[in-house]
Amino acid sequence: MLRLVLSYIHGSSQAQFVAESHIILLLNAAITMGMVLLNEAATSKGDVGKRRIICLVGLGLVVFFFSFLLSIFRSKYHGYPY
Repeated sequence: MLRLVLSYIHGSSQAQFVAESHIILLLNAAITMGMVLLNEAATSKGDVGKRRIICLVGLGLVVFFFSFLLSIFRSKYHGYPY
């Protein structure tokens, strides 16, 4: 999957494909959804087990998609110290 996505990512930091804009939009939406789930788990007054599952799903979304977003950033900006 990473190879398929990287074919839609422009190699230079001076340009961007339209598909790359949509990929970044979806990654940011997934990170936002993870943050919403984390907030929901922290503020709800429901069952503790359900809150724990919601928290773990939200944390998984944030960690996975943010690391994927950083890997795209790292591939575009080669000299940046990440």
